[in-house]
Amino acid sequence: MTTSTGGSPASRVAIVAGATRGIGRATACRLAREGWSVIVNYAHDQRQAESTVETILAGGESGRGRTRRCDR
Repeated sequence: MTTSTGGSPASRVAIVAGATRGIGRATACRLAREGWSVIVNYAHDQRQAESTVETILAGGESGRGRTRRCDR
């Protein structure tokens, strides 16, 4: 995954919709491994969103994760 704009990933924040499972979860984890701060966006399943953040934090990488609920 690459970006076309300047700046280091450590200074970047990604909001990943659908990050509680599947491709969204994989994307959130990958961005975190690359040092991004990731907001795991969810509509219904807070426990799955928190699980994604736990996975991000357990990776010991420089990325950070948080959950945020969106409107349905």
